[in-house]
Amino acid sequence: MCSTRSTMAMASSFWTARPEDWVIWNQRPASDTFPTASRYRSESHMLSRSEAHDRAMDFLDQHYAKDPMTIVLQPELTAEHDWAWAVRFDSQEHLDTGDIFKAPFTRLLIVPKDGSPVHFPPTSFTLEQTAHYLATGQRPGHQTES
Repeated sequence: MCSTRSTMAMASSFWTARPEDWVIWNQRPASDTFPTASRYRSESHMLSRSEAHDRAMDFLDQHYAKDPMTIVLQPELTAEHDWAWAVRFDSQEHLDTGDIFKAPFTRLLIVPKDGSPVHFPPTSFTLEQTAHYLATGQRPGHQTES
C-alpha cells in the first residue's frame, strides 16, 4: 500500500527553462506549461535537424550513462513540428533482437527549436494529447498564453 508521502515523493517533476521553476507535477499552477511555452521562443536561431540530433544525443548520453543499453538515434524517423523536433531513438539490443524488454520505456524525445531543454514527452498523455502537444507546445486542456 502506498502512503500519501511516498506518492508525493514519486511525483514527476519537470524543468521549465530556469532552475527556479522546478515544480512537483501535482503542485504546479494550472496555467503552467511544459518547457517549450512560446514565452521562451526565440526567432533569432531555430535548431536545425542536425543540431536537434546533436542535442538529443547529448541528452541521451547523460540520461543513459549508467545503463547497459546501447542507445542509438533513428534520424530517419525524426519529425519536424512548428516549435520542436520529435526525435526517435531506441536501443541497439532491441533493434537487433526485437525483444521489447530490451527497449527503453520511452523512445521519443522532444527537442525544442528555441533551445529550451530537451525532454521526454509526458507519459501520462494519450496519443491524441501527445499529438496536440507536439502540434502546439501547450498541454492539452489549458489555455495558451496571451
